Amino acid sequence: MATNATPRKKKNPQASRPRRRRGVPGALVAALLVIALFFGGLVGFAVANRTNPYRAQLTAAGERITELENILTMMGFSEETDPTAFVFDDSDSSDELGDLTGATGSDGSVLWNEDGFVGGMLAETGEPVVVAEFNGGQLLSSEVIDPYNEQYANEAFGFNDADESSADTLQDVMETLVADKLCRLKAEELGLTELTAEDEAAIRAETEEYYQEQKDFFRDSVDTTGMTAEEADAAVESYLETEVGVTLESLIEAERADYWYTKLFNETTRDVTVTDEEIQSYYDELLADQQQRFAEYPDDYEFAIINGETLVYNLEGYRYVKHILLTFSDPAAATAVEDLYYQISELDPESDFEQITQLQEQLNGYYTDLKARAEEILAELQAGADFDALIEKYGMDEGMRYEPAKSDGYRVSADSSSLFSSEFIEGCMMLEQPGDVSTPICSVGGVHIIKYLGDVAPGAVPLEEVRDTLAAEVLSEKQDASFVEQEAQWIVDADVKYYPERLQ
Repeated sequence: MATNATPRKKKNPQASRPRRRRGVPGALVAALLVIALFFGGLVGFAVANRTNPYRAQLTAAGERITELENILTMMGFSEETDPTAFVFDDSDSSDELGDLTGATGSDGSVLWNEDGFVGGMLAETGEPVVVAEFNGGQLLSSEVIDPYNEQYANEAFGFNDADESSADTLQDVMETLVADKLCRLKAEELGLTELTAEDEAAIRAETEEYYQEQKDFFRDSVDTTGMTAEEADAAVESYLETEVGVTLESLIEAERADYWYTKLFNETTRDVTVTDEEIQSYYDELLADQQQRFAEYPDDYEFAIINGETLVYNLEGYRYVKHILLTFSDPAAATAVEDLYYQISELDPESDFEQITQLQEQLNGYYTDLKARAEEILAELQAGADFDALIEKYGMDEGMRYEPAKSDGYRVSADSSSLFSSEFIEGCMMLEQPGDVSTPICSVGGVHIIKYLGDVAPGAVPLEEVRDTLAAEVLSEKQDASFVEQEAQWIVDADVKYYPERLQ
């Protein structure tokens, strides 16, 4: 169960660069299966579904998980009949799509073999052939096969009718690859493919920032108990390299390889500007949308915050809070606490009062050490310590380390959604005045020390408070549109001819 919202900071794309149109990595295909099965078996999910009064979203998620599992079972993947049903590759290495080799459907047919997904994937059968040509270049079949197979597999494992849309998918992939080639030709024509010392410095600075974000994101996945700060940092970097396949240098090389595209985009859109009228119009549209959406679906307000949406309208009854979360260091203790919460939630408060009291006494025992540490932290606070400094020193909620929560705190109301536990919400709302700090508050996630920062002003946010942010968003949209229009003109001028039949 989520004891608090813990948004993860994502790499912000450059404001002056649109997303490049790429196929989905093959590894994600297998990951779709793993995710569905993994979350379907989490004890924590069951606990959350039982102990949180705001369970509508969790119930819907549970139904979706069941639906996905049923689909997988119909495809022939069933652990009840075959314990190895989800073991697609018994080797020790990972080769993305190849890890699914040998998977079979309910009728015994092979869903995945060494040649690819039956019925839709492409395989190289001879010398590469030209499948598209244009002024200044051509596209070969060997360049199309892997991107197409990845996109096809993504659609198939997304439970879409990949066969029915395969022709469109092939055309989309070919057009994307041709557009990339034409952009590269234009970059070469403008002298943008050679990297300057300034380019290299920008690449390294941006990539180092992104790499640090990834280290922060995966830090919780690494056991750094007893390590120094330097040892812990090295352990996280090792995890990224061995488990995620990422190093700082590999990221720099990837960014360097595509940086010509950033320079082309910046050069092509450097004259695009934004007017006050456009900003006002964007603000008015966003305000109308949020007013209607949040009134109809109040939970969307908190999800908008988590997703980093620019808010121009606030719901009533919200306050800003920060907290210091102390979690159980022993995984067995954390699991036992989850189990006790679940058992208590299953009992009737009146007829099972005695049993609930006994279970609550057991539960209280697990919090003894955490509450003692919380009292020590409160003593530091009373002695004049800064609350933010104590969060940095003791807090175990990663969400408190990322903006906007790091600066502003979480927005919580008595009607907050299932992003927060009921105990956490109650602890936030019992504080009477801004500046008040709670006593230790216990939840399934640990012990919280909560500080009430202030109230969120309800209603429309004045335009001047968000003008700069909205101006950047409007500019980004206009730049993207301008570049897409320019790219389309390059394609027209190149007189592209496609020959998809040569791949059939």
